Amino acid sequence: MVNDPIDEFWNNFDPWMEEQTFFYAMNKLLGEFRKTLDDSCRTARSIDQNEPFEKIAHYAEKEGFDGLARALRV
Repeated sequence: MVNDPIDEFWNNFDPWMEEQTFFYAMNKLLGEFRKTLDDSCRTARSIDQNEPFEKIAHYAEKEGFDGLARALRV
């Protein structure tokens, strides 16, 4: 069974509130979520280009990845 990266993020949210740990968690989330996306997806390209979280969230929201967008806007 594949774990949902969004659920895993929220399940571990409290311990990740330290800044370094938080950025590690965000990058892990993006890496895992990216594996689920087609290369032609704008969200995928934004992740690949290491764009700011807010910009990735913008594309994610436009493409219907609301859970990812919410997590990136924490």
